[in-house]
Amino acid sequence: DGKGGIASKTLALNVVDPLTNWTRRASGVTTNLLYGVIFAGDQFVAVGINNTILTSPDGVTWTRNTTFPSGISLTGVAHNGSRYVVSGYRFSNPTDKGLVAYSNDGVVWTTVNISTGLAQFWGVTYGAGRFVAVGDSGVIYSSADSATWTAAVSPVTNTLRGVTFADGRFVACGDSGRVLTSPDGIAWTNRSLPSSGIYYSATRRARTAQRSRFPQSLRRQEKRPLRQRHRPDRRGTGRAQRLGL
Repeated sequence: DGKGGIASKTLALNVVDPLTNWTRRASGVTTNLLYGVIFAGDQFVAVGINNTILTSPDGVTWTRNTTFPSGISLTGVAHNGSRYVVSGYRFSNPTDKGLVAYSNDGVVWTTVNISTGLAQFWGVTYGAGRFVAVGDSGVIYSSADSATWTAAVSPVTNTLRGVTFADGRFVACGDSGRVLTSPDGIAWTNRSLPSSGIYYSATRRARTAQRSRFPQSLRRQEKRPLRQRHRPDRRGTGRAQRLGL
């Protein structure tokens, strides 16, 4: 009516969590162990042991790549918006195992041998303009183009099993509670936990940082409280200013 006041109305709200119910599906094209999966470039790409690369448009119907070289197992997959990169190792080579491969379509792949000795790669991600792969003995390698890879100085010698990028930083994790962070994938800081656990992956959801541990899961929540300061405006009425988010 133009005179001000407050009106209220009660509405029913139904929230459905799509991650509550799961359907188990067989790929139908392999029984090999699968280590990683990603959805990018309008398709799912899954990777595993014995040169296994699977693609699917919907997560239901899968096709196995039959042209990838043998003697290789794949452990992780990442995408930068135009190119896939997979991490892995050459089990057919007894003295030099490091390997990555890249593809623009998930079908035709180019392999890159990396001289890591006996160290195998266990995870790969993309962020800050570069791919980063991690593995045994704390090895960390990065690449801006996925073809040329450079070793970073790692502050640990334990196996690193997973790496991710979120909120402007890389987070790598692995055996004996090892957790590392880096703003660029080159300079790394040791932020390990006082734990003998093995952390296989790191994820970021809202304000909660999570690291997956086997056989039990450990969740570390990093939340900062919402702080508000009440400051009068020029008319003498109060307004709340949000700070410190």
